[in-house]
Amino acid sequence: MKLTKLSSALLGICIFTHSSVVTVNAETAVPYKNETSYSEQQVEELLAQLTLEEKITLLAGGDAFSTAAIERLGIPSIVFSDGPAGVRDLGSDPTLAYPVGIALGSTWNTELVNQVSAAIGRDARARKVDLMLAPAVNIQRTPLAGRNFEQFSEDPYLSGKLGAAYVVGLQSEGVGSSAKHFVGNEQELERGRGSSNIGERALRELYLKPFEIMLEESNPWTFMAAYNRVNGTYMTEHDYLLNDVLRGEWGYDGVIMSDWGALHSSVSAINGGLTLEMPGPGKFFDAKLAEAVKHWQVEESVIDEAARRLLRLAFRTGKFGKTTESVGLKALEDNRDIALKAAEESIVLLKNDQRVLPLNTKVLRSVAVIGPNANIALTGGGGSSKVVPTDIVSPLESLREQLPQNVTVTYAKGVDNDKSPPPAEGNYFSTDKARKIVGLSADYFANPDFSGQPEITKQDTWFEKKGFGREVYFKNPSFSVKWTGYFWPEVDGEYEFAAHGHGNTSLFVDGKAIYGANVDDKEWENLQDKPSKKVYLTAGKPVPIEMRYTKSAKTWPIFYFNVRTPAGAIEDAVAAAKNADVALVFVGSSRTSETEGHDRSDMTLFGQQNALVEAVVKANPNTIVVLNSGGPVSLPWDEKVPTLLQAWFSGEEGSHALTNVLLGKTNPSGKLPLTFPKRIEDNPTYIHYSGGRDANYGEGVFVGYRYYDKKNIEPLYPFGHGLSYTDFAFSDLSASVDTASGTVSVSVKVKNTGRVAGQEVVQVYVGDNEARLVPRPENELRAFDKISLAPGETKSVSFSLTKRDFAYFDVHQHDWVTESGSYRISIGSSSRNLPVSTSVSIQ
Repeated sequence: MKLTKLSSALLGICIFTHSSVVTVNAETAVPYKNETSYSEQQVEELLAQLTLEEKITLLAGGDAFSTAAIERLGIPSIVFSDGPAGVRDLGSDPTLAYPVGIALGSTWNTELVNQVSAAIGRDARARKVDLMLAPAVNIQRTPLAGRNFEQFSEDPYLSGKLGAAYVVGLQSEGVGSSAKHFVGNEQELERGRGSSNIGERALRELYLKPFEIMLEESNPWTFMAAYNRVNGTYMTEHDYLLNDVLRGEWGYDGVIMSDWGALHSSVSAINGGLTLEMPGPGKFFDAKLAEAVKHWQVEESVIDEAARRLLRLAFRTGKFGKTTESVGLKALEDNRDIALKAAEESIVLLKNDQRVLPLNTKVLRSVAVIGPNANIALTGGGGSSKVVPTDIVSPLESLREQLPQNVTVTYAKGVDNDKSPPPAEGNYFSTDKARKIVGLSADYFANPDFSGQPEITKQDTWFEKKGFGREVYFKNPSFSVKWTGYFWPEVDGEYEFAAHGHGNTSLFVDGKAIYGANVDDKEWENLQDKPSKKVYLTAGKPVPIEMRYTKSAKTWPIFYFNVRTPAGAIEDAVAAAKNADVALVFVGSSRTSETEGHDRSDMTLFGQQNALVEAVVKANPNTIVVLNSGGPVSLPWDEKVPTLLQAWFSGEEGSHALTNVLLGKTNPSGKLPLTFPKRIEDNPTYIHYSGGRDANYGEGVFVGYRYYDKKNIEPLYPFGHGLSYTDFAFSDLSASVDTASGTVSVSVKVKNTGRVAGQEVVQVYVGDNEARLVPRPENELRAFDKISLAPGETKSVSFSLTKRDFAYFDVHQHDWVTESGSYRISIGSSSRNLPVSTSVSIQ
């Protein structure tokens, strides 16, 4: 069911604070007008005109999501927005939701990632956003990390190459990038004060490596210093990593900003290399810095250098006199095709033992669609990267749209996978009984008592609001909103409702007041845990819904409306499966289980999902399981299920992409960017992850597939794995060494031996055959290329490896060392499927 597109897509950005709202004007008149370039001389001329106080003003945000402006000199504000899966609108308005980081990582397609980020750049320009807080390139060190879904991979090379492609695409549109989270933010537990204790070799070879690649190949205009400490020192004041490595050794000339609220000092942070405190107004980069300069704790040259970098950023983002190109809705709609292609290439076919896929619609007559994720749209994970989608389409809806009319589709939820009532799905509601317009009608009043005529009436489809109501906030911070419409129960049973917010909230179902609350000045994360009420409803009978919300003047505008639908029973799902040609089971993470701020407690699918899968596959051998998650989960039924797809959180086009793959309109080409262990105990971080303040990276360089290979532990699904509807063969591997430069030229032939066109990811791994001085991984990814092949077609693929590709970091020399000896070069389709191999001698 499609949502009506909202013209609000072109509204300007408004930045909310707890006490005020600031309108950002992207067309500020300024004296320095450069459309496409700037000079360092211009930066210096402008810097010379600033007072010390004005320089310090530049070093802290003007508000929550923009830098401070200096009106005297026409220095404009730079507007930020969260990423990396799309532009997170600060008023909770819909924007195009793209696949999350791990889904983009599964494409192994740098060109496609470049296209996605360029599209996000165009979306950002349409909303007057100058810089996106993206991409996230931390390593997926542990399966339990709450933000794994935002990262690309467990491998630093893959992460770095995809990250660089993302930055190039974004900045090609004139929108800056913030490479995050620098560095060591591989878990959410105690991220605000905990220390990531990492040895120098692992730090260099794994955790710094993606950022180094990105800087070399794309030069992000900003880096974001992480919340955590590294080896006891907060990253926002880490002199060695910020000044010595990032700026000194790597030569970085851009801005280093803090993560939001990550600053803990004034003097240590500015001397330690930080440029910008966010959010604003500053708590540490304020008058305290002027006092520090006065008392010789900070040299004014340090303030000058930080202000210089902020001015350089303003020039780079085109804020000095550059006329922002108008990006219309048509251009944004064109971006939808890119989102669809990315979602298609992100899907990983893990198993297809009986070749049930692709579905043959010529003989197919019935499909059972089963599971808690079948009729919801899992577009992304939770937290700051959450994007309000412009379209809400579930897999069930997409299948009903695309399957032939003679195919019967039955649906059974079977079990629940939400620990608490999840955010209400917009497609459960309509504005009237005709059910022509999805969502609820929302009346916004510029007063706290719903009196008079509403300032604005609009359609609302998203009820997880973190900052909203900007249409009326200007007139009265104590505004009120009334939502009305109809809820459409799908089955008979008890429906669990909850409505909460910062302010007064009430909920009426079928004319009866069933819930009310007064929640002021609470953290928004806790609102989802408030009490709820259950109401018995009859399937197909529309029920009037009314919600009322009054925001007080002192609170942040936040509102949640949650609904848990009846799960039915596993027996219902089994009955549907028995009577169908094919059973499609949708299980995995829920809309509330993977989010910023919280790590998972285990890898187990919540509730009775495992029992559901086992019961369905027993009832129907033609069972296809579709898994939604932001990382590995335990699959105790894996050997019993013949067909398995990993669909991640693939943005708002994810359901259409999945249907295209199921029906064979798209040949799957995704590859796992991380390892699926059989159990959590097999993971290298298992004995090191704790509930304390220290994150001890005791596994060293043996993370992900490096560990499983070294320990000879069979994973459930290896790094790089992913099947196709066709087959590929590798042959004729050759490698030659240029003794003068140490460069190794590698070539291999790949043939499509199947009957349909497809894409294969050619993966190149390097291993030290001798490794005399230090323990080294058996294989390490050093190159890859995604190629398209027609049936019967053969292509020769070439790579160039440098001496650094054979090196390790020596902690005694504090430098990269390539040991003379024999090195193995292996090529194939995954870290455990390397059919061709050869050795070269490196001196």
